[in-house]
Amino acid sequence: MKIVKKVCAFRGALVLLVASMAALALSEGEQVQDEKDARPEQVVYGEALYREHCAACHGVSEEGEVRTAAALVGEHNPLRVYGNAQILYNYVSLTMPFDKPGALEPEEYWAVLAFMLDVHGLLPEGLELSAENAEGVALRREE
Repeated sequence: MKIVKKVCAFRGALVLLVASMAALALSEGEQVQDEKDARPEQVVYGEALYREHCAACHGVSEEGEVRTAAALVGEHNPLRVYGNAQILYNYVSLTMPFDKPGALEPEEYWAVLAFMLDVHGLLPEGLELSAENAEGVALRREE
């Protein structure tokens, strides 16, 4: 009888432990989602567009991916060669996506660029990237 009580107590403790771990995992997942949701709407939209139209060639990170084009997100910053966001927009909107250049709407290109700049810490806080302000957005960090 003592063994049965101990097994039942152990099962109860195990169930409680598993439930606690599941609750913790859910709350951490919600916290990550809350942090993502705190990003500007243009950046969130740009990430979705990037994943749909760009990631197949450029990837979503620099870790272990097979890409057919330069990585655009991650630690390496290939964007700096364009000088400012307007020059980058001019290039991207005329040449990308590679299989359908010019296929996106202007606001979609701006959103993708906002996402890429945000990833590299180059998008000024609170700025919605557009033709009106892009020349003033440098693609290099001041060191």
